[in-house]
Amino acid sequence: MRRTHLPLTTFLIAKAASAHLAFYKALAAAGVHIEDHTVTHPWMTKLGFPAQVSQWAANRSDEASWFAHPPGLGRPPYGAVSRSVRVAAHQAGLKALVMWSAQVSPGQGLTTWNRMPLAAGEIVLLHWDPGLGGELAIVLRAVHAAHLTPAYLTPQALGV
Repeated sequence: MRRTHLPLTTFLIAKAASAHLAFYKALAAAGVHIEDHTVTHPWMTKLGFPAQVSQWAANRSDEASWFAHPPGLGRPPYGAVSRSVRVAAHQAGLKALVMWSAQVSPGQGLTTWNRMPLAAGEIVLLHWDPGLGGELAIVLRAVHAAHLTPAYLTPQALGV
């Protein structure tokens, strides 16, 4: 990120982030925007409304104490979203939920929702796993090939 000046936004799971908090604090200090991905990464549509609110709100609270500001965006685990999940996110204080339109898949490279080349405005899904460096290199090649400029994903960038 520092070498390429890449603007990154990450959606953290509080339970996982707390196990590596020094790492994520260093990322935030380096300019990574931190957003909400729930406390334990459940299938949100299978939870009752109070549990949905709690998953968003508790993560927001933890991240506000760790990173000096609460997240404004949420990303539902597995892309599982419903009206109830949206309302719970709003009640917990999130400004918007975001989904992704492109991802790196093993053996398939970078794919977009419409199977077209990466375009302006795409949100690329990546995961904090051992393959992240290689996946990021694939994304950056596609970004450069399409003459795109990466940007942070923030409430302000989305106009919310």
